[in-house]
Amino acid sequence: MKNKITSILMTAVLAGAVFAGSVSAESVSENAAYTAGTYTASAKGMDGDVTVTVTVGDDGKITDVKADVSGETAGIGAEIGDTVQQQILDAQSAEIDGVAGATVTSTAVKEAAADCLKQASGGAEAVTEAATEAEMLKDGVYQAEFKTDSKMFKVNEAMNGMGTLTVKDGKMTIHVSLASEHIVNLFVGTAEDAQKEGARLLNPTKDTVTYSDGTTEEVYGFDIPVQKLDEEFDLALVGTKGKWYDHKVSVSYPTAEQETEMMTEEATE
Repeated sequence: MKNKITSILMTAVLAGAVFAGSVSAESVSENAAYTAGTYTASAKGMDGDVTVTVTVGDDGKITDVKADVSGETAGIGAEIGDTVQQQILDAQSAEIDGVAGATVTSTAVKEAAADCLKQASGGAEAVTEAATEAEMLKDGVYQAEFKTDSKMFKVNEAMNGMGTLTVKDGKMTIHVSLASEHIVNLFVGTAEDAQKEGARLLNPTKDTVTYSDGTTEEVYGFDIPVQKLDEEFDLALVGTKGKWYDHKVSVSYPTAEQETEMMTEEATE
């Protein structure tokens, strides 16, 4: 982790990726939007893979949706199956609202459903909007900007608003060092959901930061899962007094660590 970042470079990577799924196509209606059949795909949720199966009728319309979210957090993501299934049926699309408080699981359902519909359209329909950002970044370590909605909840000043973003096997995680040891847990979701039984809390690490005057301090850091870049998501926190608070955060401008080192060296020459 770098103590000082002197500039931010936006790394744009264009790539397409599709989750593996099984296809059983049968017949095509003359004016059908999709090919009749049953299509299955998976996407990574909060605690594992979320699997969606979409059935398309002879008229090219979605007739049935099954979303297996049983492996997600009990009382939160694991409970949204019926809701998102009905949303997809009503919308006849993967572009649904999802369920507030279960953002990661909802996004995984949308991604898997979008893949099913891409299969049903023979790959002709572009569903890149539902592809995860992790699939558009190569596995590796990046420096990325971590923004929050509160001056009381921010990256330590020694880090210049930056965290270390790790991309591995289609998942993104950002490590951020905070200003002190006053925040004892984080939760990806709302404060209300964080207090439910079975909620998966993020535990702190002990980080040592070095300030510009050479002094050092031990603070808490956190490894935070990231579903999408440049998009706000709920991240609740609890302090030493035991009260939970709602916050919005976002992660942007990933720069490969090697590029960051080069830019820092050039700036000091």
